Amino acid sequence: MSYWGGVPLVPEGFAWPSFTTPEGVERALHFIMQVDCAAIPDADRIGLPGQGVLYFFVDLDWGRFWESRVLHVEGDPRLFAPATVPATLPPAYGDRGVWDWVRSDEDWPRLLPRWSFDPMVVSGGGMGPPVDEDDEAERRFWPGTIDVPAALAAIDGGIVESRYYQNAYDSDRRLLRPFANFPHDWHTVRIAMSELARQATRGHLNRFVARGDMSEAERDAFMVALHAAIGQWTERADRAAPSAPLDAADSDGVWQVFLDFQEIAHFALGNVVTESINATVASNPSPERILPAEALALVSSRHALGTRGEHGLHINTPDHLLGTPSYVQGDAEERLGEWRLLFEMSSDEQIAHFFGEGVYQFWIRPEDLAARRFDRVELNGSAY
Repeated sequence: MSYWGGVPLVPEGFAWPSFTTPEGVERALHFIMQVDCAAIPDADRIGLPGQGVLYFFVDLDWGRFWESRVLHVEGDPRLFAPATVPATLPPAYGDRGVWDWVRSDEDWPRLLPRWSFDPMVVSGGGMGPPVDEDDEAERRFWPGTIDVPAALAAIDGGIVESRYYQNAYDSDRRLLRPFANFPHDWHTVRIAMSELARQATRGHLNRFVARGDMSEAERDAFMVALHAAIGQWTERADRAAPSAPLDAADSDGVWQVFLDFQEIAHFALGNVVTESINATVASNPSPERILPAEALALVSSRHALGTRGEHGLHINTPDHLLGTPSYVQGDAEERLGEWRLLFEMSSDEQIAHFFGEGVYQFWIRPEDLAARRFDRVELNGSAY
């Protein structure tokens, strides 16, 4: 019952947080995350509520309003219902360009994709006393005294082998289908046509012209035909429900576009595969009923806490409740002592957290955390 994005599960009478802009416009906040407090191991010991749900809301137009709300609601989330999305909720982020597949304001999502997670506790200590003042100062910031590789390795599925989609070809150098039912729904078609249109602007055919493998007239005719195919399938996708499955004929027809325009399409295929799988997993509670295991395996490593590959272990700073803050430009250093970090999240494109090099940090005073005064949480946004 803990997850990112989507809509929160709420009790009857819940009011979706909003604020009024200086211009007098009501603006609802974007739902970021809910945490089922009963699922947090040792929640009471580390100072978090042991029951109920924690909700985090933020206005995602970075740097414009800096509005946020943190709410704690008692009750069993299994008895709650999905909240009604308010009409005053704006599109997510101030620029629709952060979404690769969005072509117009009508496509611009207001909700973030839903991704479930299980809260885990990692603890520090055991490092001995700091050797000097610099070492003591460094321990005030992430990861503090936590041995991150060891802590994540102890979590089942915390560190996995790195795996990314790579184009495959037959003996005639023709693209091979990524998995049996690709493309599988109309949302994938929209993603595919948007990515093909983006790649069509990049002049990929100019190298063929430069080395004499294609005339300028042939290049121009190729592009006209490609844009016609993009327009045809985009029009059909716009008329269909995004999650509606493609029948075999339509799936084959879209795949044929990749084969017919392979000289450009092979640049697009990797992003289309990854984004379409992510979209399906985010919007369906049982994606294994829609996608084969080999498709789900293509994105699983992107949602692990760490990956192991040919270049060694790669671990991003995990989004975390409590613990030490990341050291970035901002006032985190000034808050240490009087304030306690409640929650920190940074960029993660796999769950549509498009913050660039920015970090959102939610701060609370220890006495307010003990009193469950989450209305006194303050938000800071910092960037490198």
